Amino acid sequence: MAKCLWFRTCSSSNPYLPQPRTVAVNWGAEGVMDRNCSPELLFPCMTVGVMGSAGGHLSPEVCQRVRRLGSVIARKGYVLITGACPGLPHEAVRGAKEAGGTVVGVSPALNFEEHVLKYHSPTRGYDAI
Repeated sequence: MAKCLWFRTCSSSNPYLPQPRTVAVNWGAEGVMDRNCSPELLFPCMTVGVMGSAGGHLSPEVCQRVRRLGSVIARKGYVLITGACPGLPHEAVRGAKEAGGTVVGVSPALNFEEHVLKYHSPTRGYDAI
């Protein structure tokens, strides 16, 4: 029995990227794409990484600028990716989430417990860690 997965491609103000649309991908019993589907319709979202210090003192001005950066990334329709740590990268996460963006954190931890207890890293504001 074939399965159909629905994807919403990301929006972008970049004229070189395709406009957002919803597409269906059909998968046959063997797990291969049905020939009625067009794989070129699936275009990944632009991803922007914000990396920086997870510790130390950040001035209010720096926090404001990085939060604004996260907001701009989200408003452009891009996905923000960070190291899922506190500090400068998390300020960008806050800005992106305030603007309704998608945020992915790549944690060095082996599991959620280690992420919180060993690395003392935040969990809120991420769509996936």
